[in-house]
Amino acid sequence: MTQRINSTLAAFLMLSAMHVATPASAQGQPAEIQHRMERLHVTYSVNSDGTHTETRDIKTKILDKRAVEYLKRGYIGWSTSIESGEILEAYTTKADGRRIDVPKDNYQLDVSKGRGTDSPLYSDQTTMTVLYPDVAAGDTVVLKTKVTSKEAMFPGYFSASMTFMPNAAYDDAKVIFDVPADLPIQFSVNGMKEERSVAPTGRAQVVFSYHNPAPMRSEQRNHSVYEIEDFVGVHASTFATYRQVAEAYGKRATPKARVTQRIQSLAAEIVGARTDTREQVEALYRWVTENIHYAGNCVGVGAVVPRDVEFVLDNKIGDCKDYATLMQALMSARGIKSEQALVNAGNSFRLPKVPLVMAVNHVINYVPSLNLFFDATATQMPFGILSNGVAGKPVLLVENYVEGRMTPSHAPDYNVQSGRATMIIAQDGSVSGTVEVTLNGFSAIGTRSRMRELTPTREEENMRLTFNRDGLGGGGKMERDDPKPMTDKYRYKVTFDMKEFITLPGPGAWMVTAPHSHDFSIGSRLFVLQLDPRDTSSKVACSGGRASEEYSVTFPSNAPLLATPRDVSVAQEGIRYTATYRRTGNTLNVKREFIDSRPGPVCSAESLRAIQPMLRKIRADLKSQVVFR
Repeated sequence: MTQRINSTLAAFLMLSAMHVATPASAQGQPAEIQHRMERLHVTYSVNSDGTHTETRDIKTKILDKRAVEYLKRGYIGWSTSIESGEILEAYTTKADGRRIDVPKDNYQLDVSKGRGTDSPLYSDQTTMTVLYPDVAAGDTVVLKTKVTSKEAMFPGYFSASMTFMPNAAYDDAKVIFDVPADLPIQFSVNGMKEERSVAPTGRAQVVFSYHNPAPMRSEQRNHSVYEIEDFVGVHASTFATYRQVAEAYGKRATPKARVTQRIQSLAAEIVGARTDTREQVEALYRWVTENIHYAGNCVGVGAVVPRDVEFVLDNKIGDCKDYATLMQALMSARGIKSEQALVNAGNSFRLPKVPLVMAVNHVINYVPSLNLFFDATATQMPFGILSNGVAGKPVLLVENYVEGRMTPSHAPDYNVQSGRATMIIAQDGSVSGTVEVTLNGFSAIGTRSRMRELTPTREEENMRLTFNRDGLGGGGKMERDDPKPMTDKYRYKVTFDMKEFITLPGPGAWMVTAPHSHDFSIGSRLFVLQLDPRDTSSKVACSGGRASEEYSVTFPSNAPLLATPRDVSVAQEGIRYTATYRRTGNTLNVKREFIDSRPGPVCSAESLRAIQPMLRKIRADLKSQVVFR
């Protein structure tokens, strides 16, 4: 299922100087390191208006030849329209002490720009790459860069964040903030030493230091919850509150949603005779999701200021803020009040204490009269249903900010998948039958999305591969709901026959399953609940749901049933599983039900560890077999 939950405000991300990191966790074994950061100094020289210079001084020792491939190149990137960048130094120090400067011929500049003096349509990014010559294990590569902003991303404000990997070696890491002494900047720091000083010039310097010369291996395996404040790092912001973040975005975004004559006419045409508010909003949503195509965010001012709606309509393209702005304008044309809302579309489920713009990287819409959030960029989602990427998250309403506001979470019983298989086995071991599947929630949304791409030819091929896998004869036919409607419910039925389903004459055993069961199998629910016993995660993303399987299987007279599985009933930590096996003559009736009533969207990893023994019992039952003669 394709969802554009990653249509981000790229500028928000650009302002954060983040290293990809693994949260700190219980560690016991030394990490295997291929390189070490002998020096990593990042300096932000910040001005009162939010403009700043970012200087990086990076010295990396290559310990293993496997690291050569990705360390023989160095990179610097900046926003073409509002920043300038330069490489101050780039050289290699060989193991024998020789210094080899990177020749200018080894610099490559990639600039995204528009034609002539026009602004770039898709990207505003400049990237400079340097290729170090003659690099080998034992060498040290040095890169010093500087990026200077000519205009603050949000006028008057500055925000930055940097975290460190606990399983990487840092000999001397510093993050330095050089700021006016009276600048109202606040910091949040974890695991770093802090030193402050004020110079006679009236500027203050705050230095955060970190050393990790002997890193330990992280055992974290599940990264579905990613909270930057759990990491070693420092976060800085001149935003006093998240209300200011919302207002700074809205100051330039909201005026873009003005109602023009073109918007007025288009909204009237789309809505037609509809008068109900929800029906009107849904009609507008359908039109936007079907007619506006996603284009990547511009880096630069374009990343936080929506394009003009006229431009979006002319080109039929936009990113998340453009979708949200166009939707707001269309709704305003119908007299429906709405506003844009900022949310995190990644794996973060809480806002950092220090107001960081990178903490909210996606824009959606909110209609107060309906108390409804929706995301027009999630083009595969039914109207009014939020993807897992933005559900249950802190949200910043742009015009009417409410402290602590959250997008709605999905109820545990929202995701339902059920199937019933009726199978009759003939005396030669072949089988014929039906599988009827009923889906609700994300199971239905995902299956609908897949079915929209399923051509008749591909459907026929799928049936052949499923039921005639050995080329012995057999096949299937599918009757299904029309997948085009954007709803969260779906049904289909497969009628099939298959040769050599079991081997007769017996004796033998058959595992209770159906040839076509992936959309409703309980095993698919168990898969997302797996957790490596060594995993040191503290929190994991979770969502409830229900899956049920029913089977009615009639064996032939030449294969009398000798033994059937025992009933099972287990429950723990909000999860319950039951299975019953009933035999009537030579027909076996099976009912299995799995219910996960945990509310989500975040659960304790400890509770997930606790249920692993129970999950093993469930998996064992799913593999249980019927014995026949």
